[in-house]
Amino acid sequence: MFTPLLTVPEAAAALHLTEITVRRATLDGRIPVVRLGRVVRITPATLERIAAEGLPSRPRTDAELAMGKA
Repeated sequence: MFTPLLTVPEAAAALHLTEITVRRATLDGRIPVVRLGRVVRITPATLERIAAEGLPSRPRTDAELAMGKA
């Protein structure tokens, strides 16, 4: 059976987040994606997990850690 994949705008709307937040989270690996060439899609199972557990924190960069930012 075919599972529909969601676009970033569809995922953002479902999670009540902005598109830029979802795009940044896909780029830094907090939201796993399916790539079809240059096209990025998100599975419904991923959305369900994020809705239940929340979006993981963004990993801190070395520069942020050196400056003492938490």
